[in-house]
Amino acid sequence: MEKEAKKVSFHFKLKNVEKEFIRSLNELLNQHEGDCKVDFVVYDDDITIEALSRNTKIKMSKELLDDLTEKEIVCKLNKIYLNKIN
Repeated sequence: MEKEAKKVSFHFKLKNVEKEFIRSLNELLNQHEGDCKVDFVVYDDDITIEALSRNTKIKMSKELLDDLTEKEIVCKLNKIYLNKIN
């Protein structure tokens, strides 16, 4: 997974964006530093906002994917969804 990773998009609901959520996501991504570019897609029923991170680069792994799924963050690697959230 790591070698194929060029860009990872993290998709999450606007209602989940709170101070603690951002802190824990930042901490998680810092634990998986690497060379893969990251962008964030925040969505709600009426709007979608996409933001490219200039500073954050990660190393994609199964462990990271499992942690993201637990936090209800959908992960898209090179335009392919890796997990789904209900």
